[in-house]
Amino acid sequence: MSELLSILPWVIVGINVIAYLLPDFVDFGKGVESSREAFFLTFAKDNEAIKSGEWYRLVTAGFLHLDVLHLVSNAYGILIFSGIFNLINPAFYLLTYILSGFIGNIFSLFFNPNLSV
Repeated sequence: MSELLSILPWVIVGINVIAYLLPDFVDFGKGVESSREAFFLTFAKDNEAIKSGEWYRLVTAGFLHLDVLHLVSNAYGILIFSGIFNLINPAFYLLTYILSGFIGNIFSLFFNPNLSV
């Protein structure tokens, strides 16, 4: 189990990096707008879209990053704070990560009207 716990933070960081780089390799804008902008408009926390039933945004926004500094600082935090979970089940670590983003986006839904990642 400790092997999985040592790999899991790197997997989460990898998912975040892939989510950051994906618009550079896949054209989400279809030529109408920038791929990154279209990607954000599709997966970011958008209050009106969430209220219209796009609940997935409460999770996906937690994996999006505005720029490289945002990505690197979050990756650093994921790797540093993963040490706290060394004695805990990896499933709990993953659940904590996903729920933290979800709950943060719920609060953002109620207190921040702006699009956010």
